[in-house]
Amino acid sequence: MAVINVAETPQGFYRWTPHGLQLISAQDPTDFLQRNYFLPNYNMANLAFVLVPCVDYGRAISEQGSVMYRVANAAIGRATQEFYLAAAHANLAAGAALGFNNVEYRKVFGLEGHQEDETADPTVRPGMWPVIILMAGSESAELARYRYDLYTKGMVHTWARAL
Repeated sequence: MAVINVAETPQGFYRWTPHGLQLISAQDPTDFLQRNYFLPNYNMANLAFVLVPCVDYGRAISEQGSVMYRVANAAIGRATQEFYLAAAHANLAAGAALGFNNVEYRKVFGLEGHQEDETADPTVRPGMWPVIILMAGSESAELARYRYDLYTKGMVHTWARAL
């Protein structure tokens, strides 16, 4: 998780553990996030936080077979949907992106290397890869509007919503 603008939580990079959030780095993540996102449609400085779900595909497949690739992706999809629902419930704008440099994300979140020591952090494994970034921030009704007309069977349905 990268925290940019969250009350009572310092900016920085965090890892979720069974005991709560663990600060990895107290640096402002804004520049890193913007530099490692491939499209110009999000301004990372305006976000509150970014969640970074990770999957160890190699371990899942070696332990349970190739069907686990689809199961892991379904779990990520479900987590993404739950993120959108939770954001809507909290009146936050939300976005998900696949166009990011997951190699750099692995580095900044400390997911590289080998964990052979049994006392090492069990939430970090060498095969963990960031799969998607889930972004949340304040609603900005004046900055992000769209109108989409859907023509079906001679009828016009119009959606206009602030994102």
